[in-house]
Amino acid sequence: MMVARLAWRQRFAPIPTGFVTVYDNDAVANEVDVSRCTRLFEADIECVRARVAHEWQPSLHPHHPPVPRSVAAMTEPWKSTTEGRHLAGRVKVSTQPELALRAALHRAGFRFRLHPRIAKGCTPDLVLPRHRLAVFVDGCFWHGCPQHGRKAPWTGPNAELWAQKMTRNAERDARSTKLAQDVGWTVVRIWEHEVRTDVDAAVGRVRAACLGESPGAEAR
Repeated sequence: MMVARLAWRQRFAPIPTGFVTVYDNDAVANEVDVSRCTRLFEADIECVRARVAHEWQPSLHPHHPPVPRSVAAMTEPWKSTTEGRHLAGRVKVSTQPELALRAALHRAGFRFRLHPRIAKGCTPDLVLPRHRLAVFVDGCFWHGCPQHGRKAPWTGPNAELWAQKMTRNAERDARSTKLAQDVGWTVVRIWEHEVRTDVDAAVGRVRAACLGESPGAEAR
């Protein structure tokens, strides 16, 4: 305990080398090899500095703190292009397919909650708590629909960023599905085109899942 206290004091005041006497609640004096503690403490500091240099990237702005290198890799600046300008400012929640499905479910007599967090890292578009059913409405473009998702390699100045983003989206979808299932929820993922093409069929998938039947999910 006394060695730990001594190491803590070293953070705030230099300690001379050699031996000093440390008292703990007026107990018997104990001789502590401060020079050895100092060397161990300095070695720990060097390890921390090396780890910070390896895992963190200095900010380009002099007044901004450093950021993790993993985050810095994901925050490489996107270049504005004419082809991608229509994607700016897109709606991420309560999209048109979500609104259409919610209206159809309500007409069919279902009652649900919107965007609850049922597990850390898992927020479905809507849930039916009575049936422990979590519903996700996935956009065909953003989530890689097998019918309407992009199949050609990405091109342009943001090609690598697009590829990374779509990979992360797919990984996040798989992770959120597993998280929901791990805490006892049944998961139904509905593609955007299913709602636009036949919303009643999409409602039928939800109804089947509520009855404990297979929701007939399309290939993922």
